Amino acid sequence: MKRKLLYFFLFAALFSIAASLLRADVTIRYETTFKSALAGTAGFMPGPQQSTVRMKGNRGVTTEDGLTTIVDFAKQQITVVDMAHLKYATIPAAQYSGRMAGAFPVGASLHSKAESRATGRTEVIQGVPASEKEFIVTIDVPVPNVASGPGGTPLPPISMKMTIQMWTAQPDAVLRVPAVRELTGFQQWQEYFLNPVELLGKLQPGTGMEPLVAEMKNNNALMLRTHMSMSTSMPSVAGLAQTDQSSMETNTEVVGLSTDPIADSAFEIPPDFQETTFADLMNGQIQARGEAVSRPAALPSSGNKRLDRFYSLGDLAGKAWKEGSAEQTASYARELLAAAPRYSKDWNYGNAIHDGHMYLGLVALQQGDVAAAREHLLEAGKTTGSPQLNSFGPNMALAYALLQKGERDTVLEYFTLCRKFWELGGTQLDLWTDLVRQGQIPVFGANLQ
Repeated sequence: MKRKLLYFFLFAALFSIAASLLRADVTIRYETTFKSALAGTAGFMPGPQQSTVRMKGNRGVTTEDGLTTIVDFAKQQITVVDMAHLKYATIPAAQYSGRMAGAFPVGASLHSKAESRATGRTEVIQGVPASEKEFIVTIDVPVPNVASGPGGTPLPPISMKMTIQMWTAQPDAVLRVPAVRELTGFQQWQEYFLNPVELLGKLQPGTGMEPLVAEMKNNNALMLRTHMSMSTSMPSVAGLAQTDQSSMETNTEVVGLSTDPIADSAFEIPPDFQETTFADLMNGQIQARGEAVSRPAALPSSGNKRLDRFYSLGDLAGKAWKEGSAEQTASYARELLAAAPRYSKDWNYGNAIHDGHMYLGLVALQQGDVAAAREHLLEAGKTTGSPQLNSFGPNMALAYALLQKGERDTVLEYFTLCRKFWELGGTQLDLWTDLVRQGQIPVFGANLQ
């Protein structure tokens, strides 16, 4: 469930950073809870996540899960602070959406549509009258060619359905509740400085999401609660029938709202923190969160010990790398590549080629052999693909590490190789390519493990 990491950053983009010319200090706290109905995913679901937004004068600050974001509205800049690693990075506010767009799983080949309706339901949330609106988004994801039904028959697309209930403050609450009045102004300034709607537009251009994007853009009311449920209709290889599966629910709600005074120190960078680049800070956060989640359960035994070993070697190499054992990582990676030719028709063959070379490249780079790391990255990109690589794309850990060494040309060549198997990732590869050509490092999101 590496995709859950993306929800953290999406919530931060939607709820946290904005601009406001406020006459009073104001604080709002959100709590987000997650629930999954899929078997075996309990270890991947985080506990309740808290985010706090505080605003004072021409400054705003958000804290969430170890990440603090400070917005200076006068200077129109954003500073992201990694409290755990004592680092911070500052970028112009206008660049935020563009830099984050490539961190989300998108693809020009997706087909989606959205509809909305006012339900007529009302409720009082934290003393604020609220009205509910419902959005229904359906997305069809083509199944890669490597996955097919009996006789090579193409499988039908994976269909995803998201139902979103959004509760916003009623218009009269703006007049009666001081904190809501201040926060409504905050929401209006948010579009000018960060424009998360622009970010959503970049993620799904021309695929039917425009009504939802337009609805969000025109809705300046304060958001008090959102509930999202997502279900998928998965193709069945045996009979080409589709089976419905409930996957995940999230609920975000205001749990605190006040106009108590806020100390100036809340908007200041601690003096002993070290400045870094925006991409390095965000990618570091993604890697750290990925290492913190539980690992997936082992695949069921195939009854063939050699095949089971082949299936496990990629995970073993990844675990050894995260534990800091370069020698063991290289050993598993070499064993994986040596075993791969025996299973050239197996679904895991493409994963083995890519991951084996990726981990050997990471080890080589750690040992100072940049030339070997470059070669391994290009060999990884020559994989024939797999159900996982073709759908979700490759692990960009080695590409990211080489970009940090200034190896832009090699990484651009690797992106080109990835296009041959990762057709669904065309939009992300375009965004990453543009950033690398500009001399920047992308935020790789779920593709950085």
